[in-house]
Amino acid sequence: RGQGLTLVARREDRLRELADELSKDVRVEVIACDVADAAARAAPLRRTGRRGLTVDILVNNAGVGTVGPVVDSTPEAEIQQVRVNVEAVID
Repeated sequence: RGQGLTLVARREDRLRELADELSKDVRVEVIACDVADAAARAAPLRRTGRRGLTVDILVNNAGVGTVGPVVDSTPEAEIQQVRVNVEAVID
């Protein structure tokens, strides 16, 4: 009770749709952010701190994966996967 949600994802339109559904029962804030971008992923925490809020529970559900044989992938796609699946989690 009394908890709010901050939803973070790349697509603000989808975040707003979800926020509209959830805001009937809880306070919801949305922040569009690509967690693959190191500079961008710091913004949600800074914004939360500026508002005097704390993170009590974090559900990190970001993740991407390449499909198919590695030989058919590109170095850029594999690096992007590491940025989201590893760097964004530990940063």
